[in-house]
Amino acid sequence: MSVQAGAHDQQLKRKESVIGSEPPACGNKCLNCKPCLPYIFDIHGTHDDDDDREPYYPVRWMCRCREKIFGPQE
Repeated sequence: MSVQAGAHDQQLKRKESVIGSEPPACGNKCLNCKPCLPYIFDIHGTHDDDDDREPYYPVRWMCRCREKIFGPQE
């Protein structure tokens, strides 16, 4: 398995574990760059360090093609 395929598989597993979130439709969102795929980002630094629960990091869905990131609403 290539490194890129392994990273893609890991990203798919991560998508499955997000409750209450749905990936955007990324078709035609990456300015003709292929493949344009949904990608999820953690938004760190928004939780209270004094909280005794596990840290919660909100996430944001974007569209990604190679190293470029595009908003799904674009």
